[in-house]
Amino acid sequence: MKLIEESQNLDVQLTRYDFLMENLRALLNYEQKGIPTISPLPSFLSKEYQGKRDTLVMNHLTAAFEAAIEKTPITISAKTKVNRLSKVLIKLRDHKEKLLDRAALDPLERRIVDAIHKIQLEGYLEAARKAEFKGQKKKALDQFYEALYFLKHDEIDDALQSEYISQVESKIKELGHTDEK
Repeated sequence: MKLIEESQNLDVQLTRYDFLMENLRALLNYEQKGIPTISPLPSFLSKEYQGKRDTLVMNHLTAAFEAAIEKTPITISAKTKVNRLSKVLIKLRDHKEKLLDRAALDPLERRIVDAIHKIQLEGYLEAARKAEFKGQKKKALDQFYEALYFLKHDEIDDALQSEYISQVESKIKELGHTDEK
């Protein structure tokens, strides 16, 4: 029980939790027959820890997401930021299948996906603005096209991103886009 409560490693917590629940089920058989086992009683501990597995996963993944977000402003490249958040997302999806209430992780998953999306878009836009500032018109135009392609082909409804799309399209026109391209 101490490892479940104090370990920082989710896999350790979960294996110890599974081990605890397995042993409590075995001890419950003795308790039901009136044979003394442990104190507190296995039935009490079983009720106390029932469903705690999902909470352990949720707490760990939320902390990992918050830690990745906290480090995000420090990180220089968009790629590094996305990689940090992608690791949390992969971990979430791995553990999601093992939960009793899989839907409990949906809001956190949505927050991670949204954060990744925002960072990727900002990466394209930042590269475009930087190239524009340096006078590299073609490179800036290419980056704005990358941003526009990203916006139009991501999983988010274009109606919800219409402001971004119109800003990027106006920048493309400003930099000299022609329809023959």
